[in-house]
Amino acid sequence: MKKITVSDILNLDIMKSGRLVAGEKGLSNEIRYVSVYDNIPTELDAKIQVFEGDIYLTFCSYGKGNEEYVLNLVKMIISFGAAALIIFDENIQALPPSAEKLCDETGLPVIFMDCQIPYSLIISSIIEYRLAADLKKTIEDKLNAIVSSRTSPEEKQELIEDLNPSFQKNAVALFCMEKDPLTNMASPSPESINLLNAFNRNTLNFAAEYRDGILLVLTFSDARRPLLDKILSDAVDAVRRYIPRAQIGISNICNIADLGTSVSQCHMAVSAGTADSHGLSYYNQLGISRILLELQGNTALEEFYADIMNPICKTDQESSSNLFETMLCFVENEMDYKKTCQTMFVHENTIRYRINKIKALIPYGKSDMDFYETISVAVKIYKMKNF
Repeated sequence: MKKITVSDILNLDIMKSGRLVAGEKGLSNEIRYVSVYDNIPTELDAKIQVFEGDIYLTFCSYGKGNEEYVLNLVKMIISFGAAALIIFDENIQALPPSAEKLCDETGLPVIFMDCQIPYSLIISSIIEYRLAADLKKTIEDKLNAIVSSRTSPEEKQELIEDLNPSFQKNAVALFCMEKDPLTNMASPSPESINLLNAFNRNTLNFAAEYRDGILLVLTFSDARRPLLDKILSDAVDAVRRYIPRAQIGISNICNIADLGTSVSQCHMAVSAGTADSHGLSYYNQLGISRILLELQGNTALEEFYADIMNPICKTDQESSSNLFETMLCFVENEMDYKKTCQTMFVHENTIRYRINKIKALIPYGKSDMDFYETISVAVKIYKMKNF
């Protein structure tokens, strides 16, 4: 089960206007429950059943002009083992210095919220987030079963209806993933939960965390091209609002009974590492990458890749000859010498020299066409490995 922290709930839309005023070192505190506290602290509080990990909401009704009350309230909340304290700013707008110091020392995050925001919205948002986290594994298991070839059509149909009984007969799936530019590792955006909530408001859609990214399923009864283009355009725009740098894989249209195929396609589209300048990758435009993706880890494919890349990379390391970058740029510019030299800001003869050097280093067949095919496939494998 995913641990829900104070930092997580601060990324919820409803909390965007909140002010963290103390206890920053407690942002990793785990939140288990949501409670309300607006009493005058008394000895009776010691007899109240409390749960460690609660996040407490209060209007601090007795705290206006009463610093001692606020300090005692904070001490009481800390004694409860609370994860955090949310104070609505109707009666107080700041913590007394003594209370702020105590919260910093003990790691109790204190967040001030606009008093016009109802308790109920914050409570429901936190509970919904927790439920979504608890359900994530169950949903991912269902999606994996829908994708699996070992699941019968009848079982798949039941699982699909379980995901959303309001699905229409046609579907297209999008897989969205953001990567850290420094580590090249999947980096879930803090805005993911808001993207999920936005898509799931449409009862015909389905959105969930899946395989280190976000899966979006859009369903519709009318599959005519102009309408589909509008649906996809709106979906991509929505993703960009929440996760601007996401890579987005888009499946073919399928019958809802074949949703597993659609899910596989959009994931493969992203995994191919062939996104266009807008970060979009369409399954029906993958070409030979569709086959290469299925062969990942295959011994023959790995041997082919090593035969091409090892001599090129070794030469680059020994003489800084820039052969790998040249090959990459040459393939991306459709084997056009002029475009490649313009992209790399070097003379065309330099590009020709480097390409001939690569030809001398690698086993590519007999003809120029064999060579072009070989380096094109090698670059596609490289992009898949380094997506």
